[in-house]
Amino acid sequence: MQADRYEGNVACWPAEFGDLDQDGDVDLNDFSIFAGCMMGPGVVYPGGCDYADMDDDLDVDLADFAGLQASFPGV
Repeated sequence: MQADRYEGNVACWPAEFGDLDQDGDVDLNDFSIFAGCMMGPGVVYPGGCDYADMDDDLDVDLADFAGLQASFPGV
C-alpha cells in the first residue's frame, strides 16, 4: 500500500502566537517583520507574510496588529 503524496507548499505556524520570526519569543524583531507585511484592510499581503495575517482574512491590517500587540510581554 502506498501513501498519498502531497506536493506543494505547507505552512508551519509559529508555536507562539505573534512569534513571526519563530525564535521562541515575541519582540521588536517580530514587529519589524509585521510592519513589512502590513498593507491595510482589503489589500492582499506580499508573499512570505502568511504568519502576519493573524485573523486569516487575507490581509494584514490593524486587526492583525491587535493580535501581535496582545502577544507582547507585559502588555
